[in-house]
Amino acid sequence: MNESSSLIRWRCCPFDELGVRQLQRIHSARQQVFVIEQNCAYLDADDVDERSWHLAAWCEGEPQPLAYARIVSPGVKYAEASIGRVITTAPARGTGLGRELVRRAVEQAEAIFPGRGIRISAQAHGPLLRIVRLRAGGRGVSGGRHPAHRDGASSGRHLTCVFIGQVLMPSSV
Repeated sequence: MNESSSLIRWRCCPFDELGVRQLQRIHSARQQVFVIEQNCAYLDADDVDERSWHLAAWCEGEPQPLAYARIVSPGVKYAEASIGRVITTAPARGTGLGRELVRRAVEQAEAIFPGRGIRISAQAHGPLLRIVRLRAGGRGVSGGRHPAHRDGASSGRHLTCVFIGQVLMPSSV
């Protein structure tokens, strides 16, 4: 992170409120993390973006968001809202911003879609899994290959859980 500009601005908005430059920078950051760093070859910029809310942490002097998550409306992918495309870009890794991002994403999803539950699907080797396990109070949460992974990504095991209020429940799909 650029030391001279450590003020982080969080923004959560629907697709239509994103500026063209913001959207381009979000897509660029997602491609950097998923396609380049994690070698997950799938169509990242999909039509789900248009039916989602976008949460990003921006910092002056950084061209891409430091952290980002997509909050998908209920009924688009699952019956409940879902949180996905969760990333922390290189300048913010190791700062705790990923935990803050997930906390804020769950908070926003609960506020935007109250009482609908939240589904989170994460790569089993990724940092989101550790955060989900912490939210589960350290309980063992098992995952398997996500049978209905709609992105076409086939690079590993996934954990899928559904939050209902403060309860974390493993999900079969």
